[in-house]
Amino acid sequence: MKKLILGCILVLGMNPTRAQVLIGASAQAVHPSASEVRFDHRSAAPLFIKFEKSSFISTNAGMDVLRTTLNAKPSDRWTLIRSDRDELGMMHKRYQQYFNNIKVMTGEYILHESQGRLISANGMFFENINMSTSPILDESQALQLALNNIGATKYLWQSSTMEQEILSGHAHGDAYPHGELVILPSQGFGKSSGTSLCWKYDIYAVEPHERWSVFVDASTGAIIFKENKICTINVNGTASTLYSGTQIMQVDSLSASSFRLRDNSRGNGVETYDLNNGTNYAAAVDFTDTDNIWNTTTNMDNAAYDAHWGTQKLMTIILVRIAAAVMIMRAQS
Repeated sequence: MKKLILGCILVLGMNPTRAQVLIGASAQAVHPSASEVRFDHRSAAPLFIKFEKSSFISTNAGMDVLRTTLNAKPSDRWTLIRSDRDELGMMHKRYQQYFNNIKVMTGEYILHESQGRLISANGMFFENINMSTSPILDESQALQLALNNIGATKYLWQSSTMEQEILSGHAHGDAYPHGELVILPSQGFGKSSGTSLCWKYDIYAVEPHERWSVFVDASTGAIIFKENKICTINVNGTASTLYSGTQIMQVDSLSASSFRLRDNSRGNGVETYDLNNGTNYAAAVDFTDTDNIWNTTTNMDNAAYDAHWGTQKLMTIILVRIAAAVMIMRAQS
């Protein structure tokens, strides 16, 4: 579904307790042409690199220009998955990380270039992965464990062609979900175990109506992580805003302990993102909360609550006035 973002992409700071910023000689120790380098707790590799305006680093070699800087090994490689040109003419190329030809989840890096010159780079590279990429469980064994975990009484592939087209937009036939062998890093997934080789499945259940990305440990069969892919449950959250006091705002409920600043109840939606002290929209991430009590003040995150709540109110006013105008026009016609 296409979303509408109205004034909700905020440039907010990174958490200083988890971020390290290097400039000058310290940045140049990471890369000789760097003017600024940022790290955070998730990886020893740089999270962001800004290059001197006087430098010229060609982007013809893709991510290989940063292989030494990221401490990449011969088993690490990247594949270009997306290219975007912005209104200023800059090109933003997004690369997916692979280890021994296995995709590393959330391992993406973006090169920002202008006329073939590398301006900056940011993303997540998981260095020093050292694990076997040969699964003990095969694809069908892991799928059965995933289905046991979901426990639905009816799945998409058990539905009629019409049902499949209504639910997913096209027919799937009676084929079972295909498993993808991936590497799931320990950071950012709310799990306590280390990096795991997993089978990943997209499982669409009809009864009850659910859709999950399920990650099954390819060695032990444990369900390492589940991501709810039907993320349209709007709930009321309580926000301690920076400028407007305590307000009730609508947010997206991913689970009982996972919420984000998205709302699809108004028009084409209101979504508020965190640019982590940057200016690249492609690097924006969700504001999240675990108890739906939005009271974080670090880096002025509570200003985002003002933006989200205020835009919802504005959208409501606009939609009400449009509806009133339509009624008047109909009455006069």
